[in-house]
Amino acid sequence: GDYSIAQIIAIVGHGNYTMKSPLPPGTPSERVPLHQASIRCTQPRSSSRPSLESVLASMKDNLKVCEQKRASRTTLSKLGNKTEAFLSSSLQRGFLAVGSGGPESRQ
Repeated sequence: GDYSIAQIIAIVGHGNYTMKSPLPPGTPSERVPLHQASIRCTQPRSSSRPSLESVLASMKDNLKVCEQKRASRTTLSKLGNKTEAFLSSSLQRGFLAVGSGGPESRQ
């Protein structure tokens, strides 16, 4: 599950517990690197934890990947899966006319 800031400090500070929480099903791929970083940063032995520079470089790389994915998405996919499914089914059923010019053109 989710940990509070106080719990994370206690886990790392006492050094006798490794924070391992599974990713919930359906977690967006953009959040996986953050989860992995939290596990690496909370290792009991300080020598096993990454440096701040390493964490920041990793986060910058992941941000670039996320921005590239976001930029390559279509307008329809940006609306979300449910909206995309609704629009697709509406188009198939003829409820929406593509390029119709609006409701006044159907009168």
